[in-house]
Amino acid sequence: MNKWVVKEFMADHNHPLVEQKNIQFLRSHRVIKNADKAQLNAMRGVGMGTSQIMDYMVQQSGGYNNVGFTKKDLYNHVDADRRVHLRDGDAKGALAYLCGKSEMDPSFYYKYNVDEDNRLANLFWADSTSKLDYNCFGDVLAFDTTYRTNAYKKPLMKVLALIFESWRFVLDAMNNKKPLSVITDGDKAMREAIKRIFPDSCHRLCAWHIQHNAFTNVHVKDFTNHFSKCMFMEGTVEEFECAWNDMLEMFNLHGHKWVTNIYAKRSRWAEAYLRGHFFAGMKSTQRCESMNAYLNRFFKTRLKLFEFVKHFDRALSCIRHNEAKAEFETHHCSAVLTSKLYPLEKYIEHLEAISESCIMKRWSKLAKETVQVHHDNESQGDAPNIIRYGALSSMCSRMSYFASQSEKAFKEARCEIQRLTCQMEELCKNSVEKSEREDLKATKHHVRDPIIVKAKGNPGNLKDKFKKPRHCGKCKKVRHTVRKCPEFVNTHNAFINIEDSIKDMGDMPSLLNHNMEGGSRHETNEFSQNVSLTFFK
Repeated sequence: MNKWVVKEFMADHNHPLVEQKNIQFLRSHRVIKNADKAQLNAMRGVGMGTSQIMDYMVQQSGGYNNVGFTKKDLYNHVDADRRVHLRDGDAKGALAYLCGKSEMDPSFYYKYNVDEDNRLANLFWADSTSKLDYNCFGDVLAFDTTYRTNAYKKPLMKVLALIFESWRFVLDAMNNKKPLSVITDGDKAMREAIKRIFPDSCHRLCAWHIQHNAFTNVHVKDFTNHFSKCMFMEGTVEEFECAWNDMLEMFNLHGHKWVTNIYAKRSRWAEAYLRGHFFAGMKSTQRCESMNAYLNRFFKTRLKLFEFVKHFDRALSCIRHNEAKAEFETHHCSAVLTSKLYPLEKYIEHLEAISESCIMKRWSKLAKETVQVHHDNESQGDAPNIIRYGALSSMCSRMSYFASQSEKAFKEARCEIQRLTCQMEELCKNSVEKSEREDLKATKHHVRDPIIVKAKGNPGNLKDKFKKPRHCGKCKKVRHTVRKCPEFVNTHNAFINIEDSIKDMGDMPSLLNHNMEGGSRHETNEFSQNVSLTFFK
């Protein structure tokens, strides 16, 4: 067999070898293995950041020297994997995901519409559990359309997992059951939609938004306090009108534009006009705001639509888990027999039971007794390989614990794992399975991605409002830069005129002193010794 033999080594034409501690940065030594990729996908599926995953893998492998890749490699892999998922389009991926959920849940409902360019315009979906919850508790709806978490700046309406402005799909999905009351902010488009789709529902404006607008638009001391008293007073309509007129007289606000406009809407915010309508104790969209804070744990800003629907499912699964825990404690925990309503106890001490006519079923433990809840698998819609990976990891954790307790057990487990690894690797090469990405490609939806829009009611970044204007570097004024500064332009034109005059005097060498040093021409006009110009070629 022919062999090459090193006869002479000349170090003059070679770079020094990399030190042992820097080998980890060589491209040839940086590889993300398939096992690491599977672990990365599983950890990202529960919301862990790439930087946190890198720290965990470093600790798991025993240091940066042993992990086998850098943090930048991990970020590059995440970005490349994300582009692969979205290669057929973000909208197609999201619709394919919802289509897969509809196959697993027979009562799952989703619909969408497109614009004239065949771009996804609006999307609505509701699973079977959401529909059953609406059937039991859908007598009051609260909407907040200012929460945006996706890359297209589309508003998210919680409660019904709604991203839709034309609400006809809501009635179709919920068997045409209309709510008794609706609470929203002051968006005009929503008011018109509610009037058209829910004509018999009582529409109430959010009390918090109205109070905030009162404080913002009327700069009169103590006005907001008196306005709130009028808004929440539980008297008759005549008493409200009397209190309102007294307030106008007190603060001399007759003819004030905002006060006049808000008074015209009093039937949608004054408690005196809303008496007799059921709102489940709510006067604002604060529950939507609290839901926003909860969803922030699962969402990052500017998520792609495909990523958003998956993260929303994870958040919804966590909410339902907490609800199931609370329901279990309600039925199986011992009640604490105590009450601080001592005056009430004195008046009802002769009663042994409260009349059923005084108790609404929606507030009782039996609110869902007549409905059959579809207990779907929480992991539905996730990639099967990730599920299998998680199951195997859980099964091996106990074995790893015992194998790490002694040197003999460690060596035996390592040999067996190496043998099984080679066997599974060969089996994986010969097996043909459909992956999640192939499933996404087989979608019947041919919809383009939506365009980025500016959502109504969502204010811009506050940093932009208070951002200092850009100043000119020469005159220090705003609305222009140095290149367009009027003073600079005038001075520059003056320089050009002087240079032209000097060139015209080229036949008078006695009047000019030429000094050519360093690639410049220094010209001094002897008629005006205080003018010295330097022109660079």
